[in-house]
Amino acid sequence: VLYHAIQREYGVTTYVAGEDIPDVWKGMQVTGDAKMLLVRVEFADVKFEDSKIYSEEDFYEMIMGNGDKGDDFPYESLNAYYKRSSYNKLNIISDKVYSCTLSKNRYEYEWENFGEQDLIKEVMEMLDDTVDFADYDANDDGQLDGICINFAGENTGWGSTWWSHKYDFLDSSIIFDGVTPGG
Repeated sequence: VLYHAIQREYGVTTYVAGEDIPDVWKGMQVTGDAKMLLVRVEFADVKFEDSKIYSEEDFYEMIMGNGDKGDDFPYESLNAYYKRSSYNKLNIISDKVYSCTLSKNRYEYEWENFGEQDLIKEVMEMLDDTVDFADYDANDDGQLDGICINFAGENTGWGSTWWSHKYDFLDSSIIFDGVTPGG
């Protein structure tokens, strides 16, 4: 519902084949290299040690693993899934996992509190001295190609902030190293 409301707000309701894709629909490129920023996030009140969440190495493998058809098939890595589904036309790359502890309690970042943008902004502020965010814009469109965040604490089910989903960061005034978090 929110997605369609945003489309209406920007006057984008349909797409005609052959036209440029409306900006509000754009996201990560679909061919070539996409550089993914991987971040593990703890909160003032919830730490990884408090939950049964994957280790930093497990998180990296879940995203960047080679995707062989071993014991976890069909649960392959994100990178392997996109390689396979794009017929090897999209390659997600990442060099490491970054970690940070945010200043607020976890519930304060929930979407009901309009906290997702605050969360992403705070993550970028905390990593700004360590990360050159421009390195994560492989297609030079001025937006991060992708950011994948592993949150401390339990996932709370479909439709919640803590359930895997795509998020559109709409505040284009937030710029780090020449790039925005993107849409």
